Amino acid sequence: KQVKLHPSLFENIKQQGHTVGNHTYSHINGWKTKNKTYLEDIGKANQYIASKWFRPPYGKAKPSQVKLIKKCGYQVVMWDVLAWEWRKDIPAEKSLQWLKKHTRPGSIVVLHDTQKNFQKLKDILPLYVDYLIAKGYRFEALRD
Repeated sequence: KQVKLHPSLFENIKQQGHTVGNHTYSHINGWKTKNKTYLEDIGKANQYIASKWFRPPYGKAKPSQVKLIKKCGYQVVMWDVLAWEWRKDIPAEKSLQWLKKHTRPGSIVVLHDTQKNFQKLKDILPLYVDYLIAKGYRFEALRD
């Protein structure tokens, strides 16, 4: 839905070389959604995001959904590090410590760029990137 609402931002992201993926249209929880409804929502998002990559919202999809999603030609991508930065009760420093402690080579890290946590993300991200660079990490986009 966000791509539909902000198409020029989406195009700018793609032009900068970022990999984009489907995350459903309505950000629905697969565990609480019937397979047919879930696949229809993914299909609706695909009208705006033509990508083979799919990441389930909340990191939750039923095994039967994953099987159907793969059958539709998507490659399912999960994350292994979550910063919890959207939660008001977790200060930025604690999110940053969590990221540093749990990031490993090959990690896929989820950060949320919502209006309500923008300042926290703005505080965390430069420090986290600097930390990773100092540790010898490099950043790579998912590629076909």
